[in-house]
Amino acid sequence: MGTGLRLFFMSLQLFLPLSSLLASQSPIPPPKLLCHADERSALWELKATFSDNSCFDSWQREGEAQNCCSWQGVECGGPYSHVIGLDLTHCYPNRLYSSINSNSSIFRLFHLQRLKLDNIDFNYSSIPASLGNLQSLRELTLSGCKFLGLIPPSVSNLTQLVALDLSFNSFHGPILPFTTNLTQLKKLVLGNNQFTGEIPPSLGNLQSLRELDLDNCTFQGLIPPSVSNLTELVILSLSSNFFDGPIPPVISNLTRLRALVLDCNNFTGEIPPSLGNLVQLVVLDLDSNQFTGEIPSQLASLTHLQDLDLSFNRLSGPIPTSLSELRNLNSLSLGPNQLSGIVSMDMFSEMENLEQLILSLNSFSLAIESTEIHSLTTVKSLGLAQCNLNEFPKFLEKLDNLVDLDLSCNNLSGEVPVWFLNVRLPTLSYLNLSHNSLTGFPRKLFYYNTTQLDTLDLRFNKLHGSFPIPSVPIANYLVSNNMLSGVIPLLICDWVYVAVLDLSKNNFTGELPQCLGNTSVNFKMLTLHSNNFHGRIPPFGSSTSTCELEMIDLSDNRLEGPLPRSLSNCSSLSFLNLGNNWIYDTFPSWLGSLSSLSVLILRSNKFHGGIEEPKSDPGFPRLQIIDLSHNNFQRSLPSLYFQNWRYMGVSSWDIARKRSHYLSGYIFSSWVVAHGYPSYDFSMTIVNKGVEMEYGKILEYFKVVDLSSNNFTGKIPDSIATLHGLHLLNLSNNMLIGLVPPSMGTLSELEVLDLSQNELSGEIPQQLTQLNFLSYFNVSCNNLSGLIPQGQQFDSFQCNSYLGNEGLCGDPLSRKCGNLAPPLSPPNARKDEGSDAPFEIEWKAVAGGYATTFVIAVFIGHKIITERPNWFSRNFGLRQHRRRSEAAELHHKLGQKPQRSLVNKGVEMEYEKILGYLKVVDLSSNNFSGEIPDSITSLLNLSNNMLTGLVPSSLGALAGLEALDLPQNKLSGEIPQQLTQLNFLSYFNVSHNNLSGPIPRGKQFNSLQSNSYWGNEGLCGDPLSRKCSLAPPVPPHNARKDEGSDAPLEIEWKAVAVGYASTIVIAALIRHKIITERSNWFARNFGPRLL
Repeated sequence: MGTGLRLFFMSLQLFLPLSSLLASQSPIPPPKLLCHADERSALWELKATFSDNSCFDSWQREGEAQNCCSWQGVECGGPYSHVIGLDLTHCYPNRLYSSINSNSSIFRLFHLQRLKLDNIDFNYSSIPASLGNLQSLRELTLSGCKFLGLIPPSVSNLTQLVALDLSFNSFHGPILPFTTNLTQLKKLVLGNNQFTGEIPPSLGNLQSLRELDLDNCTFQGLIPPSVSNLTELVILSLSSNFFDGPIPPVISNLTRLRALVLDCNNFTGEIPPSLGNLVQLVVLDLDSNQFTGEIPSQLASLTHLQDLDLSFNRLSGPIPTSLSELRNLNSLSLGPNQLSGIVSMDMFSEMENLEQLILSLNSFSLAIESTEIHSLTTVKSLGLAQCNLNEFPKFLEKLDNLVDLDLSCNNLSGEVPVWFLNVRLPTLSYLNLSHNSLTGFPRKLFYYNTTQLDTLDLRFNKLHGSFPIPSVPIANYLVSNNMLSGVIPLLICDWVYVAVLDLSKNNFTGELPQCLGNTSVNFKMLTLHSNNFHGRIPPFGSSTSTCELEMIDLSDNRLEGPLPRSLSNCSSLSFLNLGNNWIYDTFPSWLGSLSSLSVLILRSNKFHGGIEEPKSDPGFPRLQIIDLSHNNFQRSLPSLYFQNWRYMGVSSWDIARKRSHYLSGYIFSSWVVAHGYPSYDFSMTIVNKGVEMEYGKILEYFKVVDLSSNNFTGKIPDSIATLHGLHLLNLSNNMLIGLVPPSMGTLSELEVLDLSQNELSGEIPQQLTQLNFLSYFNVSCNNLSGLIPQGQQFDSFQCNSYLGNEGLCGDPLSRKCGNLAPPLSPPNARKDEGSDAPFEIEWKAVAGGYATTFVIAVFIGHKIITERPNWFSRNFGLRQHRRRSEAAELHHKLGQKPQRSLVNKGVEMEYEKILGYLKVVDLSSNNFSGEIPDSITSLLNLSNNMLTGLVPSSLGALAGLEALDLPQNKLSGEIPQQLTQLNFLSYFNVSHNNLSGPIPRGKQFNSLQSNSYWGNEGLCGDPLSRKCSLAPPVPPHNARKDEGSDAPLEIEWKAVAVGYASTIVIAALIRHKIITERSNWFARNFGPRLL
């Protein structure tokens, strides 16, 4: 039984005596009670305010039914038969909508003692002050009513209140004013609101309190010492706030406590040994804090304890053997932490009621050889992730009640043993074997019993061969990041129900079975990205049955043809990623009818034509991320779409007030959580100027428009300023003209603005200095002129943000405003690479320095996006709550692993938990000379030396090479064609050498951008616009030796210096951020699920 459910029953047991007490204080009513006409009238008026009267059938105005004392939910009592109780909870789960104001008839029921309106939707209205008129109230429950604003001070007039529940609303402000006089309270539940500040010491005056629930608010600071006055407390729940400091010692004085729930806060220090004094405790939940030190052995005194959760802290040392005395434990969660030593499973053998045991993600080793587990047969959920297991524990064979098993992140290798497949697989509902080195099964998976299995997670292993088909369909089947190959068998067409199918990042080939589109399989999430599929996209939604797809990711394949129009039938589709394929089509405006579509990624395809203005409703009401970059869209920007993308026009604060949540965990996780399925985080790649970064866990309020690298023309429309919630806007590398709209200064949440490589003119609007969150700004390579704005964020931008605009002046450029020559239009880097004009030489050199700067700048954008949750927590007071169902989000506690800082693909990055098979050689930025030896691992960096000679063709034999960085040397000759054999090469840079000849084509080389080759005037062919001819190559300039020259080529060196100086500054600024926060980022984005 989980903590939440156990607390519910505990609260129920606690409050039933209170309800009996309330009832006993009213005289026994006579057999027939007739209500008063004024009260009947008030109730009838109240009924009229509800949107649905189906639960008020008994409320009638004629005949005997007009007696309101007999109406369902109405209670009469007292010597004069007044209405003393109104309980409309029987209307749930039907959602009732109503309105309320100070004149509402309910406030004329002056004799009310009990008022329960749970889950009635009052549409974010405020509680009227008239509530204070109901001074006979003893029980008030308004949970989940969508109330907003401050709780009126008049509530303090309800001095007879014994129970008050205002949870699950949007109240904010301090709680002091309305609690001061409520000294009779025995139950106070305010959880899941947005209160601010600290708990007032005056809360200690409520000395009758038996239950205090302040979960999931935004309280901060210390727990006041006055809480020691609440000696009657049985339940104290402060989960999911921002409390910090140590647990106050006075907590141990609350000896009646049966539940102490402090999880998901910022508590620090050691767990007080004095907690052992709370001998009545049944639930102790301290998970997701920052506790350090050892687990106190005194906790063994809590012999009534049923639920102990110390996970997600930084506890160290061994597990105390005294914990074996907690024989009533039902659930024990100790990971992740930094616990060490050798742990024997015998320690838990006396816990005869143990159903959940989580030891995952610690630093200890598990002793399994001599384990006796006769009493562990009650265990249903067992988490042994990262327990240094080298084999499948044999004791698992005897755990007949085992339902959920996590063996991820261990050292399991080879095939899954036969005994495990025969004995355990038939009983399991959830099995996680991800992040191991498993190669397969003794025979095809089809021959083993998987009838009970709902979730099978085999991600990040070494599975090879064909697609492993189970004997019966598995609801959640995850086999990404393996080495599986071949085609998807047509047997998949016979599957009846599969919620999640993830085959991404394998070597599958062939066409996608067209039956995926018209089969009766009810997919929720289908992700097949990063394979070698080709052919047409299946006609999703063409089946006569309802299309239930919520997520489709087919990116990074070779799919072609048009988009199937049947996708418009998938009304629940929220995430569609078709990037990096060969799809040939026009803009799919017909997808606008999908009211749930939030993410649309079509980048790097062959889309063409203009984005026609909609003739009627443009649709896309929920769109928050649209990426159309690297296509062939033409004509003007879609101004009417900008004007009508309503969700992007909503500020993050407005969304946050309505309890925003992640898009992650099966993207829209309400369905997943309801069905108890594992956390699964989708990811997406956002392309910025040829640099691709993969992002996971995009917040619901993060909004992106990327239309870069197309052929859009015309002006930037003013309607783009209506996207008030936008965070990233990229219009770079088009042919836009005209002014930068001053109205962009109203995009108050914009963090990234890239307008580079267009033909914009005029001045940079001073209004852009109002963008207080702008952290990346690029208008390079335009025709801009005038003074660069100063102030706010603009004081932090480097000169590379403005390069290629000869008319700009002022800081940070060295060109001061004054008697300047008329500005020169910058050359078009895409069209004039072959010219020999001096200023063109400068431009090419600037591009060389700018390329590296841009890589780092995009990495800043990456940090902005992935660290956005913490930023929002700090600035808006929201919190991402790490419940156990989302334990995967913090799976890798990498602080205990070896760390390395490496320059990879031009960016210094902190690598933690380096895999044994990652090999790096970095000899960059020295003074090595001579040729590159043939005797020369998966990363190779020889940049910024004085190496000469040819690029060795033998480098083509480094089959695992991912990054090859050779810029700023003196290499000559041609680029060897053999390098196209490097199938894993994702970063290649030979800029600023003396290379010549045609650029190789094929495989990975087809995806490289022109900045990989800048500064080699003899190179020709795609992706450069300089076509190959018989003309002799222009000899490159030696930037190192000719700094004192006055020749035109000196301009090149100075421009390079500007670009690379900016690189150094940016790198220095972000290095600390990278190192200190890398661990959390890895854990959130790559951690597998914990039980």
